[in-house]
Amino acid sequence: MVRNDLTGIKLKQTTEPLTGQGGFLAFGEYLRGVRLRERVSTHLPAPGSNRGFGPDVFVHTLITLLILGGQTLSDLRELEREKPLLDVLGQTVIPDEDTVGQWLRRMGDPKRGQGGLGGLGRVRDEICREILARDGITEYTLDLDASFIQSGKADAKYSYLKEKGYMPMLAALYENGLFVDDEFREGNVSPAAGHGEVYRRAKARVEAAGKRIARFRADSAS
Repeated sequence: MVRNDLTGIKLKQTTEPLTGQGGFLAFGEYLRGVRLRERVSTHLPAPGSNRGFGPDVFVHTLITLLILGGQTLSDLRELEREKPLLDVLGQTVIPDEDTVGQWLRRMGDPKRGQGGLGGLGRVRDEICREILARDGITEYTLDLDASFIQSGKADAKYSYLKEKGYMPMLAALYENGLFVDDEFREGNVSPAAGHGEVYRRAKARVEAAGKRIARFRADSAS
């Protein structure tokens, strides 16, 4: 026992599972609230066999990995330490990194007819529509910017920053922080390219919810 003039602290061992990621429970409940698993299962291809993981398992696992600070697929091993936390959220299985990598390659390969990226876009659009419909805002400021992501992948392209990686374009609404459009791009694509197309897609999604974009912000590349 450690004592001072104010309090007594007792230390003892426990076999109960502990976590330093308790805050993730709130985000996990958000994913439940937007029915992420159901939407992903509807819009992404089903597994090729009865023993395969459904697309909702992969998407939920990858979102969890990113939110908890993972940067590579090898970090999936660290999620095993958080198994009791994930069990509470219904994440009863965690695919290994090879399985997740194979799934990502299938989803991103249009020649194999998987169409996973298009399905994820439809999931995004459904969630955005529901949020826009009830946020109480009628006019928005659209922020548009390219964001460089450094990568050591062999097929990554050099950007104007003279580093290899990717240059996705992102469009977000300032008033509620909602990302309404995204476009994955190679690193050598100019940050100034294609702003009009991204703007028009974002505008159409906002107007589909009966709202409007009243202001537009971008840096000098635009």
